[in-house]
Amino acid sequence: MPSLFASDTVYASAQACFEASNQDFGEILTCYKKAEDFNPLIYTAKGSTLFPGVEKRSFDLASQQWSPQGLVSPVQWKHDVDIYIPDNALHGQALLVANNGTPYAHGQRSSAGPTDFTEAQALGIAKKTRTIVISVSNIPNQYLTYADDGISRTEDAGVAHSWKLFLDTQLPFMSVRLPMVVSMVKAMDLAQKELKPWQIDHFIVSGASKRGWAAWLAAIADHRIKAIVPFVIDLLGMDKVLEHTYQSYGKNWPLAFFAYHHEGITQLISTENFARLIKIEDPLSYLRTRYADRLEIPKYIVNASSDDFFLPDNTRFFSTNCPDRKPCASPPMPATTASVNSSRTRSFQSSIAGNRTAPADNFSALESAPFATHHRVAIL
Repeated sequence: MPSLFASDTVYASAQACFEASNQDFGEILTCYKKAEDFNPLIYTAKGSTLFPGVEKRSFDLASQQWSPQGLVSPVQWKHDVDIYIPDNALHGQALLVANNGTPYAHGQRSSAGPTDFTEAQALGIAKKTRTIVISVSNIPNQYLTYADDGISRTEDAGVAHSWKLFLDTQLPFMSVRLPMVVSMVKAMDLAQKELKPWQIDHFIVSGASKRGWAAWLAAIADHRIKAIVPFVIDLLGMDKVLEHTYQSYGKNWPLAFFAYHHEGITQLISTENFARLIKIEDPLSYLRTRYADRLEIPKYIVNASSDDFFLPDNTRFFSTNCPDRKPCASPPMPATTASVNSSRTRSFQSSIAGNRTAPADNFSALESAPFATHHRVAIL
């Protein structure tokens, strides 16, 4: 396992990159990713399992050590990586899904596995599209315990507290979204090393909720990502979406925002420090940077009409601000939980593999929606 010294080296390298950019917070994501690129890939094979028409290969991955100034434990991020290889698998491209999971429960190792994206879903996509499917669990690596108060947190509570520490301390690499992105990057590194016979050069990346958000940012940071399928994360244009949410709820917040309100985040969205956080977190903020072309990749955005977090009309805050003025559309679909929908992912994966137009379902065009050629928005 890497030493704490290796972690210190990563932060020193990332900080030097940040300073070289004149402390441009729009470079934080790639500075951290590039610093982690120099760390060796650490993983072990756990074995393989044969299913009808599919072989599953399983690995333990240690993606990184993340604990800015020793404020977070556990330091080591660990993941289960399962690779599903169908018979006669297509070469060149794989589907990577950022999955949930709880490897640590209050400081102890836990066996709570992922639920966003099940093995049955992975097997179904692999067999029906002849695509290699990679599931990487424990994004984020939770529970996370923060040294300032000793409380163990998971999911939105962990994200919100990392934001609070960023806003309070201005430690540039404090947002937990950064190691979430690097977890996906290291999983792609592992896949390329283990799948050499299939010459995997490109990935479609998917995830739900905060993992869908990380998929957006991973695409900005890593050029191997050819397309994304983010589920139920309708927060592009953060400042406008948050203000719209607040006003729509009668100058209040939905219950799903409790963790962010509890941490005082909602009271700080008009501050200069929150504007800096937006430059790291909001994919649309990268339109004004040298990474703008990364937002032109094909994308299939799946939102939920019954979302506890986001209003169904939030799409208007990004539909007029993305490159390539092309039609964007929205199919009616039933409400569901915040998990990866395998049928939607499978359809999009097939369209990308065959260089066809993204799945249309019963789409009705939205006026003045200027996303990339293959951009589609679905409302569950």
